[in-house]
Amino acid sequence: MFNKKITQEAQLRLRSLIGQQFSFVGGVNLPDYLVSDSLIVETSSTSVSIYGDTEEQALGQGSSDDFAFFVIGDVGDKELETIHKSGNMYLLDKRSRITDIFVVRDFVSVVSENVTKWQLEWDSAIVIGLETGFVAISFLSLGAEALRVDFLDELALEMLPLPSSGYENSLLKQYNSRREIVSLGK
Repeated sequence: MFNKKITQEAQLRLRSLIGQQFSFVGGVNLPDYLVSDSLIVETSSTSVSIYGDTEEQALGQGSSDDFAFFVIGDVGDKELETIHKSGNMYLLDKRSRITDIFVVRDFVSVVSENVTKWQLEWDSAIVIGLETGFVAISFLSLGAEALRVDFLDELALEMLPLPSSGYENSLLKQYNSRREIVSLGK
């Protein structure tokens, strides 16, 4: 089994947003359909960058595939200034207090001839819980760094978009998956 979970350090950084006022989610190149490979979340006292990256993972028998993962970091003043000037900021739920941070964790496995060939534990979305709703930042695909933003009224797995994977069941292989929501604040 291999994993593409958010690191402990990144979890601490995200957890530090709890209790702050949400200002916006934005990005230097964030169009109005809210898809980009790099996002900024600004709060009343700090900003964090959230972007996707990929890493090739060997799957056995000479095959490999790219898998996406989150990278959480700090935001430079110049980047913030560029976002403010561009207007690529989405202010829905502005000034709402952040009550929790959630991670959507996917478990994917491939079974062939009743033998599990590989398993993946993968964080596919970060959800910011607000007093007035939720901001979901999720991968579009299992193997690409593109992220999408959704503003939600409630947090439920069926409300969150499923990332595409490109994997399909066949007579010889079966792809299994399940999802869960994990609170980082509790």
